[in-house]
Formats: sequence, C-alpha cells, structure tokens
Amino acid sequence: MKKIVSIIFSTIILINCTGCGKSKSGVSGETIGTENSVKIERDPESTDSNVKTVTENYDADFELCKNTEYVNLDWSNASLLMPDGIGGIYDLSVEKGCELYSNNIEFLDYFDKVSTHLFSEYESFNDKNNFRFISQPEFVLSGLYENDNYERIKTGDIKLDFLGFGSGWDFSTDNDGTDLECTSDGNYIKINRGNLLSKVERTVSNPGWFPTDSFSYSETFSVSKSLSIKLVDKETAIDEAAAYCEKYLNEAPFNTGDVFMTASGRILRIDDNTEGILFYPTTTYNGIPFDSINFEGRASDFSDGNEYLFTSSQALMVRSDEVEFCFLNDINRVITPIEKEAQSYVSLKLAADIVSKSLSSEIKFDVLDTSLVYCVKQGVNGEPNTAAVHWKFELFNPNDNWTYVAYVNVRDESFFYFKHI
Repeated sequence: MKKIVSIIFSTIILINCTGCGKSKSGVSGETIGTENSVKIERDPESTDSNVKTVTENYDADFELCKNTEYVNLDWSNASLLMPDGIGGIYDLSVEKGCELYSNNIEFLDYFDKVSTHLFSEYESFNDKNNFRFISQPEFVLSGLYENDNYERIKTGDIKLDFLGFGSGWDFSTDNDGTDLECTSDGNYIKINRGNLLSKVERTVSNPGWFPTDSFSYSETFSVSKSLSIKLVDKETAIDEAAAYCEKYLNEAPFNTGDVFMTASGRILRIDDNTEGILFYPTTTYNGIPFDSINFEGRASDFSDGNEYLFTSSQALMVRSDEVEFCFLNDINRVITPIEKEAQSYVSLKLAADIVSKSLSSEIKFDVLDTSLVYCVKQGVNGEPNTAAVHWKFELFNPNDNWTYVAYVNVRDESFFYFKHI
C-alpha cells in the first residue's frame, strides 16, 4: 500500500507543483553522428510546399522518397501515417488546464458517472471500502466513506484532488483487480478492468501495475499495416481495433473534449493462445496529432539539447469489443495558436533529404514510419510550453538495434532526433 500511495503522490505532486501550463519531462544528451545545422542543396522536385500540397499531395512525395537512392535511408518497408481532415498548420502555446470542477460536488458527480459507467456490473463496485481519495495538503490516502470523510468532503472541509476506486489496489490479494484513478484537473485517468490479473503473479511489490510489467511485447507497429491479431474472442484486424479504441476514448464520460487518434501500438503476448493490442493514443489539434512515445521506453540523447514533452498514454485491448486497460496522461490542456499560417512549408521529400544529410552516412537506417506531428517543447523561465509541426521519421538502426526518431520542423527546416531506448 505504501508504494501505491507513493505512485499517486508523485502524479499529484507533479500536477500541482508545475501549475497550469507547466510540466517537466525529457532527457537531454549529446549528439551522436549528426550535424545540427545542415545546408541542403535542394533537389528540383524537393521544393517547399503550401499547406494544401503538404497535407493533400503527400502520397506522391512519399513515393518520391521511396524511389530515391539515399546512402543511409532504406525506404523499402516504410509506412506513411497521415491523418484525414487536416485544418491548418500553426505554432501553438500549450498550457496545462486548471481544475475542471469548481467544487467537490462536481468532482464527485464526475467520478460517480465514470465509475458507474465502467464498473457497475462488478461485485466490488458495491463495496464502499473500495473508494478512496487524496486531498491537499496532507496527501494522505483515505477511505472515501471512512469516519465522517464523505460529509466533510461534501461541505468543502476537505478539498479533493484525487479519487480512486478498485479492489485491485490491494494487489497482494485474490480479488477482481478493478482500478480507476482520476484527478480533479481532468489531466490523468487510469482504468484497469482486472481481467488479466489472473495471469499475473500479484505481490505487494507491484501495485502500480501496467500490462507491460507482465507481458512481453513486440516492436511498435502502425495501424496502416495489414495485420490481424488473435484476441480472446476472435481474430481482429489492427485498423478495426484502432477504430473501436478511438470511438471508446472519444465517447467515454471521462473525455474532456479532446479528439483521440491511435496511429501506432505494440502486440502483447498474453499467453500461448492469445495476444493483446496495446495502442498509444494521442490527442490532436486541427487534425494533426501531438507526438507520442510508448510508456515503457524513454527519450535519450536529444541531438539539439532541448527538452521535448511526449504523450505517454496507452490503451490495451484483449477483446474486439472492449478496452481492458487505459492510461491517459496530460489530456487537459489549453491550446492557443501563436503564429499565423506561413505561405510555404517543408515538403516530405525535402524533410527526408534533411534527415539523410543530418545522420551518419556510415549507417543504413530502416525507415519504419513517416508522419506529421506536433512536437511540444518545454517552456523556459516561466514561459508556456510551445508546439510546432514536424515531419517525423521512425528509424531502426541495425547496428545497435535501437529505434531513432528524427524530426524536421515544417517551417524552418530545423532538425533534431533522439534515441528511443
């Protein structure tokens, strides 16, 4: 139980200490085999593009990249991930949203709606001992209905910051493993329906459980791949599962108004007969997704020395008609355009040329995926975080078996990369 409390404390302390619009993340490092400033001699077909060309004619540009003989980029197995309905390209100010609920009653109503929606059919839902809360400044995990807590919460004598439900909190016992955690600012939610915990050795040493703690997984895949997975109930195509997951997230009572999309994920090996699909959902602005990385890895060796902030949400499906586990982080944000649309943007082909010239010519990287994403850079000196649209290239380095992720800013051609380890 102490470890549960410490995990939740860390989340709430991060949310409250950073304040609205502030967060800390990312690891900086030294450049490896790159040049940060690269002069590109432009190919006649590799010109700047206006926003319509960038967002509508990228297929032809992608084929041009695949047909170019790059000394260090192998495009033979590359996929292009481009969302539909892009509404424009803007630089953004990105700040954490403040609390969504003006008082405890509103937060309790929200929590009741979410927990009833998710767990009302579970026997554990009828046990009031499974409802807990945390409040400032004590940061003490307490039973919601213990003593006179509930009455004090309703009158405002106790200020709610965190509410949780679930028998799964007592991870050392044989219960149904349900878990729901959410914060009053709407920025964090974790859901576990508990159906996988019968396959997990449950001890008090691992209460803050994530599926990847127990199940092996494959390399990241894109939903554009023609791939089917054997789930508990039936063989399911990746794109069909992604569509269900997006619908689930976008219609759920815990959604704060964001539009989620699932462009990538991993396959989890549940047992000899069953696999699961672990998606990495992310929110969008004007149809362009904010960049995300898988929760288990971390970013290392940012080539430009800056700190970038990545969404680390995940959603697991083991049935075709249900999301078994869900963790959404950094989902309540205030986003404001700070730059008007430019007249021209870096095309995909020019971005690929920049990546090729910036990386070592001694390594032949496999291009896995190419996409258009928002990268969020951490603000300095109290300034808000900012986001800019980048071409993103996921690359596999066969020399060290690591994934390298390279980016080119669509406005100014600036380049950076990191190792995903």
